Amino acid sequence: MREEKAAVAGDRSELRFDNIENRLARLEGLFEQMDRRFSSLEQLQRQNLGIMMGTWVSLMLAVLGLYFKG
Repeated sequence: MREEKAAVAGDRSELRFDNIENRLARLEGLFEQMDRRFSSLEQLQRQNLGIMMGTWVSLMLAVLGLYFKG
């Protein structure tokens, strides 16, 4: 009788551990997906920064050209 109860308790704990493993695997997948999304967002921000810096440098060169021309 005790052995049967122990076997049932062992089966229950195995099911719980399997459930926990499945949940952790799902969380790992979600974190990987978030990482990919943040990486792509970071690339967009770098591209925007490059465009803004290029525009600023061009504007400053134009202003300096007008200043020294006149």
